[in-house]
Amino acid sequence: MIAEAQKIEFRNVVSKYYTFVPSEMQLAIDDFFETIATNDLTPNGPFFYSINTFNQKNENEPILAEFFQPITEDNITLDKETLNFRTYFSVRDMIMTRIDSNFDVKTTESYSELIQYVEKQGLQITAPFFHLIKILDDKKFMEISLGATRVFEYLG
Repeated sequence: MIAEAQKIEFRNVVSKYYTFVPSEMQLAIDDFFETIATNDLTPNGPFFYSINTFNQKNENEPILAEFFQPITEDNITLDKETLNFRTYFSVRDMIMTRIDSNFDVKTTESYSELIQYVEKQGLQITAPFFHLIKILDDKKFMEISLGATRVFEYLG
């Protein structure tokens, strides 16, 4: 099932870009959280990330991703090479699907499902795939979103 009119919005978010092959993703995530801890920052919300480049046909090709973490601190000084800081992060006009198991396989399937939905509905992609990891009643699931908006033709 795909839901329209979704958004991701958080205050005080740190982020960092990573390039890695899919098998090394956990190493990148570990480095991200180590960097947050080293900078004495306090997570305040769900970890999420965007996949900015991904070749579904070649899973050994490097991925460019950006990892995000909302934090409690609202006035910090960081070395730009370490982390980026935004006082507000927002992506609107997204479509979203949710998966709750077999994440490796279902993530790729979800990408295809979202892209097919965009094409079928005549939408325009406006933002990359975002992955938001949530835990509800001790059950882990992932929301995969894609920025997509309706394109209206001017009839003037």
